[in-house]
Amino acid sequence: MYIITAIPLDYIPKEAGETFSFFSAQLLTKGSLIEAHIKKRLVKLLITDVNPMKDYKASLRKSDFALSPVSKVLWETPFLQDTHYEIARYLGSYYNESLGSYLKLIFPFRIWKQLKKINLTLPDLKNNSSNNTDININYINNNIIGQTFKDLFKNNDGQSLIICPTLTHLQYLEEQIQNIAPDVPLLIYRKDSGTKDLVTFYKKFAENSNVIILGLQSAIFLPFFNLKSIVIYDYKQRGQFSIDQHPYFTTTKVAAMWSKLTGCKLIVTAILPDTEIIKLSSKYLENLPHLRKQELEIVDLKKMSVEMKTKIILAPNILNQVTQALTQHKKVLIFLNRKGLAHYIICKDCGQVPHCPHCQKPLTLREHGAGRELICRSCGYKTVVPNVCPNCNSWHLKEVGLGVEAIEKQLKDNAISENDIKVISKDELENGITLIDLLNRKYPITIATEIIFKPQTIPFDLAVIVNIDNLLNSTNYLASEELINHLAEIKELSKEKIILQTFEPTNELWDYLGNKSLELFYKEELKNREAYHYPPFTHIVRLNFWHKNNLLGIKKANQLFAALQDKINSLPLAKRKLINILGPISDGYHGRQGVFFWEIIIKLDAESPTLRNTLLQGLAERNINLEIDPPLGI
Repeated sequence: MYIITAIPLDYIPKEAGETFSFFSAQLLTKGSLIEAHIKKRLVKLLITDVNPMKDYKASLRKSDFALSPVSKVLWETPFLQDTHYEIARYLGSYYNESLGSYLKLIFPFRIWKQLKKINLTLPDLKNNSSNNTDININYINNNIIGQTFKDLFKNNDGQSLIICPTLTHLQYLEEQIQNIAPDVPLLIYRKDSGTKDLVTFYKKFAENSNVIILGLQSAIFLPFFNLKSIVIYDYKQRGQFSIDQHPYFTTTKVAAMWSKLTGCKLIVTAILPDTEIIKLSSKYLENLPHLRKQELEIVDLKKMSVEMKTKIILAPNILNQVTQALTQHKKVLIFLNRKGLAHYIICKDCGQVPHCPHCQKPLTLREHGAGRELICRSCGYKTVVPNVCPNCNSWHLKEVGLGVEAIEKQLKDNAISENDIKVISKDELENGITLIDLLNRKYPITIATEIIFKPQTIPFDLAVIVNIDNLLNSTNYLASEELINHLAEIKELSKEKIILQTFEPTNELWDYLGNKSLELFYKEELKNREAYHYPPFTHIVRLNFWHKNNLLGIKKANQLFAALQDKINSLPLAKRKLINILGPISDGYHGRQGVFFWEIIIKLDAESPTLRNTLLQGLAERNINLEIDPPLGI
């Protein structure tokens, strides 16, 4: 008889334990896949340890519990290797999740039966630098990715992983790689592929120790055995971190751990680096990209009449320049980072703004078929546009704000043909049109949100930034960095001139649209982050708490905050000084989930998973989603 220690490949609350013990009459191998019952629930587990029962007889006789037997041996051949377990163990500790939830991402859970049939095994690890303490990380600009690939594939002697944030990026990089390294085997990994395609992928993956693997975020969890390099393309895009997914992780964090364990090179690319990268090494300040130099015109919206401020989309002089560019056969980009016909509608007599009955947020006005509707961007609630104010029955309703549909309407009202205008937004993609199709269509005027920031986008002669002021007033500590990135992206997409209309024409951030050195921005940003205790000088935990009942949820959220505060107060003074807690802050009603949300922020002045996990202990069974160091965290 043998005592088997195993890790469940399922979500088990961390407090329930990382590993479970069973007995077996059969001598099993470490790494084998088994089935066993945990609290009457049949789960699959990977064996981590096997010992003769005689070594435990004394302790078993004194124990007040009985071991369950292994119900079934599913796959006796070990598939994963020690490094794969170390990756899962580290992520489980860092993100305060169960070890098994990450191990399940690495193990080919969906197709293990098919892999068992062909007796697929991975070659032995060819590199393991577990004693390495440094992460070999480098930042490069998106524009020199071609040269980077040439350098990586010049002497290809291992597995090279390239992670893309979207399928549009993947298609672009696939073409680049095939042009640069046509002789190097290229494998495309898609987690949502059919069973047959996945089995074929794993067969080729195991047979080729020198190969390029191209995929989306989930490819970071492939069971590599000869990893030489990881490239995370456009690493700051939302597609590179698991928002609203379980278990939570960021691609950069997992890649950094691969680099630490295997010694592989980690390369992250973006139009600009983030502040965390700059803090890691000041050499990136010396290598910031040189962006295009264009003519810049700033239009002050404060100088316009009150009536025009609430109704205008493009200022008259901007509209004239767009029309003139059209007659000169130039291409124009009109950009804003907000969808909808208008932000909201308001009654001029009583000031009433239609709000969502669920989450109390202003309803957005948008085109819908041949008509218009009000929609809540948080929960999806929709309603008709009222003819009169529901509060005072006044007819004096006006539209406030900006939107891509409103810009399109203004251009059409000024005798610009519908055939010359293309709106690129998420709604178009939901109609079955691919982004590549939209980008390939040659329209004189393109109206778009940040969805236009793709490597396939061809630069425009004139770029107009309609509205980006909301980032100036955002409470998000990443807002300034996001704004600078938007400005840099637009500079790359503009060949001749940029026009910016704003209510804050003297803001110093606009200087970076000109020739002001980006080095100054990062130095100032680092100074501000340190002063206000934000990453990369602190580590942040965001707790999203939800409840179906608003009043009961408020009570529970405050109780949760008080419980966390009590835990902090019970710590020694030296540790208490490292922690700051904010909240709970209401995040409104989310109709798709049917619940109300609240947010609690914990700041820690030192990276201490032990201290942080002490605070979070016991929270897994509550209605809580944890985000550690959102959104990147290297």
